[in-house]
Amino acid sequence: LTLAGFTAVLILAWLKKQRILLFALGWLLLGVIALWVLIRDPGRLKEVRPHLPLGLILGGLAVFALGEEIALGERVLLSYSLPGWLQPLANPFRAAGRFFWAPLYTLPVVAMALATRPSRPRGPRRLPVLLALCLAMQVIDLSPILNLRSVYGSLRFTSRLQSPQWEEILAGTDFIATYPPFLMTTDYELDFKDLGLLAWRHGKQTSAGYTARRLPADVEATVEAMRAEMFGPDPDPRRIYILRTSYFAEHFHDMQDHFQATDIDGYKVCLPRRAAYRPDRIYRVERHELADYLLARRQQTVIVAVKDDGATRLDARTRQVMRDLGSRIDQLRPGGSYVALLHGGALLFEQVQNHSQIEADADAGTAVGPLVLRKSISLLSGGKGYGDVASILVNGRERSFNSRGLNLVVLDENQEVSEIAVFNPALASRGNAFRLVRRDE
Repeated sequence: LTLAGFTAVLILAWLKKQRILLFALGWLLLGVIALWVLIRDPGRLKEVRPHLPLGLILGGLAVFALGEEIALGERVLLSYSLPGWLQPLANPFRAAGRFFWAPLYTLPVVAMALATRPSRPRGPRRLPVLLALCLAMQVIDLSPILNLRSVYGSLRFTSRLQSPQWEEILAGTDFIATYPPFLMTTDYELDFKDLGLLAWRHGKQTSAGYTARRLPADVEATVEAMRAEMFGPDPDPRRIYILRTSYFAEHFHDMQDHFQATDIDGYKVCLPRRAAYRPDRIYRVERHELADYLLARRQQTVIVAVKDDGATRLDARTRQVMRDLGSRIDQLRPGGSYVALLHGGALLFEQVQNHSQIEADADAGTAVGPLVLRKSISLLSGGKGYGDVASILVNGRERSFNSRGLNLVVLDENQEVSEIAVFNPALASRGNAFRLVRRDE
């Protein structure tokens, strides 16, 4: 017992120095004591041997629960794959820790029995002392969490959906459909909570939500049913669609005959044209060739960020237009990252990275060539394998549609966002330009 207590103090001191929190130090100490008892008295193995089949079963459950790759830090200790015939049966149950419950509770019970039962019939009873020692270790190990109880208790969830337009829309709506469905994040991190709370408050159904395990066939059937309505001639007027921004950029051009779209709290909300609610501002979408688009906006400010791939099948005319501006666009490889700032028919800023992300920031008041920025601008481009992201923040607000290909944001003479465009040369020679305008324009 003295050795166990001394060992516990050393372990705690080392963990505190390393800033490590284990959450189960008391149980681990109990296991160490049990192992020490077995080493000192190998005869105890006779007590364990009859239970080896149970141990093998519990070990299998533990491996099954831990996942197909088990690691310690960055080192992979074990990697395995379930047989194909077993995966459909196993997948619905592979939630974190579920199958680890049995070994989790069996191990400390076995360790307690080994560590506390005296080897002689009238030997000393160590159970109360050992349990008190392990409990003290457990409390000390968890003390950083226990000290934060008041902080956790004061936390309150604040929805990011603040616009009064939601109230008006939902008055004539039965279902809030998010596309793609059943995701934790549509546009903002973990926004299924915001959308789910909105639906709950108004007694509406929604496809926004977190599902730990999904049946692929059911999800695919739901997606196909959504697409049939989104692109069909007669969408339900009491159903609204909130499209992830990148999907909105890709699909809304084919939906606009039967839908109108607006921006509410950064979400792209698509309402059937027969819906009761008529937004004041709606998106107009036009198709353009990229070269023509750039030439027509030579007197404006155009910001460019590439996501995934902006080089594959980029046409020769666009490349020539860019070269005439002084661009190094020919150095961009498929899957590379790229950002640029064009103004007044000239290229003021450009970065090309074929093997990493690009980040660039400029505060309001910064001079970029002859252009003095009135707003802060932050750019992020990640090609395929380097984040797959395109972000253009203007005064801290995301304006890029984060879609595959070249994402463009156009600023007018007052440096207000006048247009957002997406061109994916790998899929089509033309792209979509979006303007948020008054409905009567």
